[in-house]
Amino acid sequence: MTDPSRDPDTAEAIERADSHAAVATPEWREVALVAVRWCAEVHGQFTTEEVWQRLLDQHPDLQPPDGRALGATMLRAQRLGWIRATDRMVPRKIRKRNATRVQLWEATL
Repeated sequence: MTDPSRDPDTAEAIERADSHAAVATPEWREVALVAVRWCAEVHGQFTTEEVWQRLLDQHPDLQPPDGRALGATMLRAQRLGWIRATDRMVPRKIRKRNATRVQLWEATL
């Protein structure tokens, strides 16, 4: 399982994106965390694609300036004990890049 918080370059990029989101769209951080919690409660196992879909459904006009800000939200939810990264990567449901796989997360609530 890859833990993005252990890779210094990835962790730094996630932190920059989160800081930028906090300044540009401060309310996004809170609604994103609520969306992660909802996905954990409803789906049990999920990817960030389900979180993005929930955000788009509930707050279509509220987007962070950098999509990597969701990585910081996932790590925040993990630190809160709501979720954990599984050892599985699954194919994207929405094809943005060919053959891209995404982390499968699991609720620990």
